[in-house]
Amino acid sequence: MKFVTKRIFLLIIAMFIVFWSLRIMRINQEKRIVITYNMYEKIKYDSVTVTGTDFRIFSQKEYEDFFNVKPELNNKDIMLICCQIEFENTSDTDLPWDLIFNTADNGFESLTWMSVVDPFLGRDINILKADTLEKGAKQKIWYITILDPKAFSKDTWVNIRNEKFAYVLSMEPVKEVILLE
Repeated sequence: MKFVTKRIFLLIIAMFIVFWSLRIMRINQEKRIVITYNMYEKIKYDSVTVTGTDFRIFSQKEYEDFFNVKPELNNKDIMLICCQIEFENTSDTDLPWDLIFNTADNGFESLTWMSVVDPFLGRDINILKADTLEKGAKQKIWYITILDPKAFSKDTWVNIRNEKFAYVLSMEPVKEVILLE
């Protein structure tokens, strides 16, 4: 009796593993919807329009000179990838900054790399004009993250300024990206 119970238990566990594996395989095979936008293309959401307006890759010195800031970075070998997004309030009311920032603060990606935005790098260069984004108002915000040579192959790092990057606006349910060119 004990032997039969053990076999039934093992059979149930094996069936669970098989069904769970099949479920994971099915999910991974589903085609993901990706919407791709170009720089300067207006992307309309319910209450705000988003537009990619500038993209740059800087050395630390170039970054400091361009923005006139001195970020606290420990590694001189890094580079910084920056994307400027313009937000336009198209609603009938003023919008809180949390809503605006959550519209587009995912991060950057290339074919083999992805990184989230570093909010501390943007704090000294993004000057907000008011406590909210007033109706009809526009505001440009820089989103920045670090490119570390350890995250790339040597060949890719040497040509990092020629790498194709995208800014990720959202991941789910539909992935939306702005091609950075």
